[in-house]
Amino acid sequence: MKKGWLVLGGAAAIGLLWFGAPRLLRRLDFFALRRVELAGARYLRVEQVTAALALPPGASVFDPIDGFDATVAGLPGVRRATVSRRFPGTLRVEVEEAVPVALAMEDGVLRLVE
Repeated sequence: MKKGWLVLGGAAAIGLLWFGAPRLLRRLDFFALRRVELAGARYLRVEQVTAALALPPGASVFDPIDGFDATVAGLPGVRRATVSRRFPGTLRVEVEEAVPVALAMEDGVLRLVE
């Protein structure tokens, strides 16, 4: 009977760590988002990606990143994007860009046309 309680207690502790640790770690300055790393980009700038992600001040690497892939993929000239975390404080954005064939004027700004 003691073995059953030990297994149940261990499972509860693992569950608590699994769901509670990110919420607690999100508050630590050590895991504050300090950098956005852009890989695979030739024409896209990291400033464009950061602006599109609209990261709030004090964002943490433990904050949800669901939907970031679609947000970055929606930028002009981006075919595919993957956003992942790199601890302790970096978001890594990998993109596959479309190859531009021309420049066109749109709203007073030159844009790449694929």
